[in-house]
Amino acid sequence: MTPRRPPPRTLSAALGADGSAARLLAAALVALVVMIAASLMVQIVGATLAREVATPIGALSLADVLTAFVAMAAGGLLARSARFRIVAVVLQAVVWISIVAALYLAPGGSVASPLPLGEVLRHNALAFVASLLAAGLGAWAGERLARRRAAAGR
Repeated sequence: MTPRRPPPRTLSAALGADGSAARLLAAALVALVVMIAASLMVQIVGATLAREVATPIGALSLADVLTAFVAMAAGGLLARSARFRIVAVVLQAVVWISIVAALYLAPGGSVASPLPLGEVLRHNALAFVASLLAAGLGAWAGERLARRRAAAGR
């Protein structure tokens, strides 16, 4: 009969012996905070990048795509793991699901009136795909930068 191991005393011990899962969680939180802060700054400053560009397949805001890239690059730098790419894309998808739900479920008395779900999806499809790609590429870039810094001994 093998002896039972005592329960882990810390979150990082519970999630992974090397703390990689805790690092992933911290990276996801940092990426989310960076994304929210950058989006707020763009809205406050009123940058020209914040304007949506109308295309035949939907609207696209370059500021939102850039924000997703930078936020997930920050997360990738902190995570130092290829696993963060999946976390970054899922986090960006959750943000988009929240946006679509808010647009679809907006009450009639608010600034944004409720729109048919198909119209909301059609209007935002390009932005959704572009920001998912930007999130994945940003996470990859952050991970690569972290590896280079580790190899250089920083």
